[in-house]
Amino acid sequence: MKILPGSSNLDHYLKHSEIIDFTHPEIQLKSQGIPTGFCYQRLMVFDTPEKGYSLHALHGVFLRSLDRWIRLDARGNKAGVQAQFSIDKERLAFTINEDMDEKDFLMIYTSPIQATINTLKENRDAIEMCWRRRAMVYNKPRQLNKTANFIKEAEKVKMKLECKIKVHKLGQGKDGTIGQLKNFYKDVELMIKSKSHIPSYPRAITDSWDVNSVLGKQLLDLYEVYKRLR
Repeated sequence: MKILPGSSNLDHYLKHSEIIDFTHPEIQLKSQGIPTGFCYQRLMVFDTPEKGYSLHALHGVFLRSLDRWIRLDARGNKAGVQAQFSIDKERLAFTINEDMDEKDFLMIYTSPIQATINTLKENRDAIEMCWRRRAMVYNKPRQLNKTANFIKEAEKVKMKLECKIKVHKLGQGKDGTIGQLKNFYKDVELMIKSKSHIPSYPRAITDSWDVNSVLGKQLLDLYEVYKRLR
C-alpha cells in the first residue's frame, strides 16, 4: 500500500482507492458533514511488552440524534475480532491489558497527533514504514499524556474563572475585573483548542494582579504547562 501525500482536499483523497486507515474513515465521515475526531489506544505489537507497542487509531463520531460521542474501530472484522457498529455498547477490536502497560486514551482529538503525521509524510510505503517502526510503534506516548493532563487542569481553571465571575457580579470579587476574567476564560478555551495560541493573561496578571492571588498563580502555572506542549 502506498501512502498518499498530506492534503486537506477531501476530493483528492476520495478519488484514490488506496489510503492508509489513519485518515480514510474520518475523511469519508467529514465529507458527509458528520463531526469526527481521533482517539488512540496503546497496544502491544505482539504478546509481550519487550516486543514493542503500537499506537492504534480509533475514530470518535458525534451522533446528533443521540447528542453524544461514540468511538468506532474501522479496521474491519475477522475471526476473533468483532468491532461492529453499536450505539448501545462500545465494541472495539482490542481490549486493554493494563497489567502489560497497555492504555486506553479516552480523549477525542480534533486532529491526529503530530508524530504520526510527520512519519506519514516522510514515508511512501506503508509496509516499509511499519517494519521500520517509526510511527506505528510508539513506546512512550508522553505527548498524549501531557495533552490530556493539560486539558484536565485547564477545565478546572475554567470552572474557577466561572465562579470568580459570579462572585464579581455579586460585588465581592477581588481578582481582576469581570472583563479580564472573561478574556482569561476565552484564552484558556483557545489554549485547549490549539497549541499555537498566545494568551494575553500572563502579562495582565504579572502587571496588575496581587502576587499572592491563588487564581493568578494557577493561571500562570497552567501557561507554563501549555508552553511545554509546543
